[in-house]
Amino acid sequence: MICYIFVFFVFFTQLFAGSHKFSKISQERGEESSVYVQEAPPPELQPEESWWNRKYFFGGTYLRQKLADYGITIASTYVTDLLGNPIGGRRQGFAYDGSYGLFATIDFTKAGLTDFLIYSGMAWRTGDSLTLEYIDNQFNVSQIWGSETVRLVQLYISQTFFCKRLKYKLGRLCAGDDFLTSPLYWQYVSNAFDGNPVSIFFNIPFSAYPGATWGAYLEGRPWDWLIIKAAVFNANSEIQKDEYHGVNFTFKSTNGVVWVTEWDVLVNQACNDTGLPGNYKLGFY
Repeated sequence: MICYIFVFFVFFTQLFAGSHKFSKISQERGEESSVYVQEAPPPELQPEESWWNRKYFFGGTYLRQKLADYGITIASTYVTDLLGNPIGGRRQGFAYDGSYGLFATIDFTKAGLTDFLIYSGMAWRTGDSLTLEYIDNQFNVSQIWGSETVRLVQLYISQTFFCKRLKYKLGRLCAGDDFLTSPLYWQYVSNAFDGNPVSIFFNIPFSAYPGATWGAYLEGRPWDWLIIKAAVFNANSEIQKDEYHGVNFTFKSTNGVVWVTEWDVLVNQACNDTGLPGNYKLGFY
């Protein structure tokens, strides 16, 4: 029954989804969608565009614009990996897997709570694993295989202060959205790197999309060249099992919590810098 409800919800929300990009972590995709929708001119003022050149799949719908006026934005994404194993492995074969994401943001700025957001995300994954079915290697060759079911992912509140120098998030979080991530990893297909180096999952109970757990996250930027992150997460990985579909909200844990911190030093990344940009990170748990 839950699958039928989700399918109906998916097709209905396409009428006012704000973005169909799949280039960054889930939170950034949702935030970018919010900016695009709210900055868009009213639908009646938008010039006619061909279907291929549209920024939005269904054009400038009135309903999406009205929701944006109230601070509500919805984004959807879909990505698929079509992979084959022509030589090697246990046997030759082909596998499909796909990941559909649906994200919603409620911005309370117009209600008087500046930069206060409620963010939620869902995922629907389907398909097979080329690694498990044909290759039998250690790290999955597909970036999106895992948790083949419908599930709630993130559900948290967030707010920024002091001209976005300080930020917190509290609720159901994916640790991999904020730690051990880099745009470099997104260029890979193999799950060994994309979206977080998978070796971390063999060391600690680390949560990454589409898995989430209770957590609290704090980020500060005292100078333009320094970002300091710190967070604490529930270390009970049992609640992330597919059978719970992301709605096991219990706090019970026999593993305690995981504390994580990361310090990022940004080199030549200001507007007027001319040298090659760099990013040095130091973190521990």
